[in-house]
Amino acid sequence: MTPLAEKEIKVSDREMKGLKIEHHQLHPKWNYTIFPQES
Repeated sequence: MTPLAEKEIKVSDREMKGLKIEHHQLHPKWNYTIFPQES
């Protein structure tokens, strides 16, 4: 069975800062929503 997502993908600090991430109130390090980029 092929996994649906790759593991251990490296993301730079610059790329992380460019993401629209909203952390949830309950366990914000674990629970968050990533929104699409606005065009």
